[in-house]
Amino acid sequence: MGERVPIREAALRLGVSPDTVRRRMKAGEMAAEKRPTPQGGQWFVEMPGDAPSLEAAAVEALGGDDVELVRLRAQAEGLEALVAELRSERDAWREQAARSDDAAGQLRVLLQQAQAFAQALPATTGRLDEEGGQPAASQGQAPPRDGREIQRRPWWKRWGG
Repeated sequence: MGERVPIREAALRLGVSPDTVRRRMKAGEMAAEKRPTPQGGQWFVEMPGDAPSLEAAAVEALGGDDVELVRLRAQAEGLEALVAELRSERDAWREQAARSDDAAGQLRVLLQQAQAFAQALPATTGRLDEEGGQPAASQGQAPPRDGREIQRRPWWKRWGG
């Protein structure tokens, strides 16, 4: 009994497409079994005993020094992919920083407007009138038109009389 490998790896080892491996499985030329996985099932093909392993096939096809070159090229491709991913993340962070700077500028403008508005409001002294216990009227407020003072009473006294 030979080694069982996934369909894709069997195709690489045999030098054929995964569809060819599936056709051979269906025709009964290759033994296969479906193993359960968390994502569903995965088919594993039994490799013939004379089929070379992936590493042995690479060493046989290329030679010792060339294998190291292939590994280094694969590693360089992986690093290039990582650099591209990091560049895209860097650009995303720059865009977010620019948006944050714009938002901070807008908040500064709103704060200045709120401060100017607060300064424009008449300032109350915070003292209480001795008679009614109400805050003292600011200097810029006009008295009631009929000359009477406004009495503040609870609602139940105003309603009930």
